Amino acid sequence: MGWELVQLEPRPRGEAATPPAPLQFGMPVYLTHSSKEYLTLIPTIDENPVEALARIEVGHWGVKLTALSHDVRVKPKFPKFLTAHDPTSEEYHLSVASDGRSESIFLREGDSVFLSKATTCVKLAWNPSQVQVDSSLPVPEIPESDQANLCEEETEDDDDGDLDRTPLAPKRSGSTPANSVPHSVVQETPTADRLSSTLGYRKVSAQNTSPSDEKPLQLPILSCPTDVAQNDTATGAFSTASSKPVKEDTGPEGIQETPPAAKETPLEPSADMVIDDVQDDDNEDSTPDSTAARELKSILQSTAVSASRRSTKQPQRSTKSPKVQIPAKSSAKKRKSEADDESDGSRKRKKRATLDIQGTPKGTRSSQGSVQADGDESGSYEGPKPRVAFSNSGITPTSAVMKFLKKQGGIPVESVKGESCNILCVRDGALRKSMKLLLCVAHGIPIVTDAWLVKSAQQSRLLPLDSFKPSVPDQEKEWNFLLDAIWGKPQNIFTNYSIYFTPSLKAIYKPFSDIEEVCKEAGARRVLSKAAKDVKDKETKEMIILSLGEDSVDEDSTALMQKGLVCYSKDFLTLSILRGQLDLNSEEFRIKAPVVEPPKKRGRPRKS
Repeated sequence: MGWELVQLEPRPRGEAATPPAPLQFGMPVYLTHSSKEYLTLIPTIDENPVEALARIEVGHWGVKLTALSHDVRVKPKFPKFLTAHDPTSEEYHLSVASDGRSESIFLREGDSVFLSKATTCVKLAWNPSQVQVDSSLPVPEIPESDQANLCEEETEDDDDGDLDRTPLAPKRSGSTPANSVPHSVVQETPTADRLSSTLGYRKVSAQNTSPSDEKPLQLPILSCPTDVAQNDTATGAFSTASSKPVKEDTGPEGIQETPPAAKETPLEPSADMVIDDVQDDDNEDSTPDSTAARELKSILQSTAVSASRRSTKQPQRSTKSPKVQIPAKSSAKKRKSEADDESDGSRKRKKRATLDIQGTPKGTRSSQGSVQADGDESGSYEGPKPRVAFSNSGITPTSAVMKFLKKQGGIPVESVKGESCNILCVRDGALRKSMKLLLCVAHGIPIVTDAWLVKSAQQSRLLPLDSFKPSVPDQEKEWNFLLDAIWGKPQNIFTNYSIYFTPSLKAIYKPFSDIEEVCKEAGARRVLSKAAKDVKDKETKEMIILSLGEDSVDEDSTALMQKGLVCYSKDFLTLSILRGQLDLNSEEFRIKAPVVEPPKKRGRPRKS
């Protein structure tokens, strides 16, 4: 539950409705103009903006509204009319801040806030929370995803998390924990005979055989075609004659291709097996052995198809899957045709079998590693250790890309003063003339969008900065500046000048030390603010005077202009830094001096 600001109609045509802006306890909200064409109100929570019209604060005492650079009108939810014949309703007026003093009022639920040059207004609303008991609600199923969102917050505090790891689908809690080892049946020789008889194979008598002569059932591996050719020389699948042991082949990850049959025999085949490598011969004799082999193959095919469908939705298990073997073909003609087929496509099928054996995490790491190895060295970040600050950014401190930045040796910082910062990250979209942005432009710090960190995390390396400059063509046209011309270049446009702020303008910037830092970073030798009567004539040399502007009443600027001094509006400071040039002769920001009427003469006019 909490307070929130709701923007009311009308709004510009084609512009989407602004969602309610929640108010946080102890964090001020500033109301500014979103553009020059349409005067709408937007809440700014990031930093103290340069063009602040009013400020809203929330505390244990309630919600307080303070007028800054414009007059503010407040209408209650249920206004009281003064009289039955007077249509004027109840309304409260707050004057613009001057001489370091400002007017404030405590708001109530449903109060509407209006400004003199705004086409819309904001309304204060209370949003109660809806409490629900978790036990009475069904637990929603979490959708499975093969890729993790890099900008999504994570609950883990481990900075060394592996970003290349493919996340597994979360499991719902249950009363009985799942087994860590898959179910399997350890079978002896008599049990194996019983299982083979169930599938249609002939029973082999184990009588008159010593334990040393008993051999486990060995069948060729389905996923590796080369094993079939090795077992073709056997006299039969159920022969008790001695034969050469099958050589165990290990894949690139060290997984054995042919586990002994005396080990665990699974009841259900793995989904990683490739069954298409075994071909049926229509001309083969319909013997009991061949009939049973076809039945076994059909069972394995149906099981593998169902398992492959499940594997498309879930990531692969990291556990090793045992292999299933089938009897080798006894026909010489069959063996010859299979050998020819295997020699033609053995390389292609072997590659597919290797991919099936490898796990998803290792495959992902190898693919990303190849991208990094193949990338050009000139396409990587070159410079000092990144010290990244964030202004109006969508990256949270606990996101995965922040962990990636720390793993690459980067440091997230809060301040941009001095040498503490060398990169500024902003949200993709329109720029806000915040203190951090102006400081970075004046200091020559490169400004990039959040996509720089996101793409760098995907490539597992820091990418060049100049490929991720903010694209703001509309603001470049409106503010008459070029971002490429000032990007990464210090702007010392106020060299040998002192900058004077009227007390009314100083009250807008809180804290004032931030705007002082901006001016000094842009080359100003001195920043001062005092009453106009205290300004000495020798101080006015090489001094730039900034005031609220013609739309607001500023007695100090009026007094200075009566002395013949030139005053500029507050936009002169910000846009001069963004444009990278100082034009004191331009009429764009110069405030016109008020026309002083001569005093009227006393007495009656003389008769002619």
